[in-house]
Amino acid sequence: MGGQYRRLRRDRLPRRRGDHGAGRRPYRDLLRRRGISYLVAGQDTLDPALALEKLHTLFGMERVMVGGGGVLNWSFLRAGLVDEISLVVSPFADGDPTQPGLFTAVAPLSEAHPHAFSLLEARELRDSVLLLRYRVEPLAKEHQTTDSPKGHHGTH
Repeated sequence: MGGQYRRLRRDRLPRRRGDHGAGRRPYRDLLRRRGISYLVAGQDTLDPALALEKLHTLFGMERVMVGGGGVLNWSFLRAGLVDEISLVVSPFADGDPTQPGLFTAVAPLSEAHPHAFSLLEARELRDSVLLLRYRVEPLAKEHQTTDSPKGHHGTH
């Protein structure tokens, strides 16, 4: 959850034959009209490993930053595809209960299980804002599933 950024070019994305997500077609059409790149990885739900494979194969990306919401972040973490987490902590709070969490498991897509992190760096940036970097520890054996490769975190 840190790394380099590259603009994904729409002309380099593979053309899809047929559209299995008919309800998604209007949204994809909107993205195309606005020239916004997107990547399809999975039939009905996101396949994080396939997404990273496509980013590597199509664009040569070796490291990516996952900057989504809690569900997307949890999907990549749960699949064993996160090796580092970078957090910027600001000294503000608003108490809004509708704000998403950093990691959110949503049934039936995934289950909640504890993950351990080890602090790599803690640095004050300015105005009491902190940068915290953590290494993701391997998932405990009792929490490993077929969607979380044993001991694999990749370099993504």
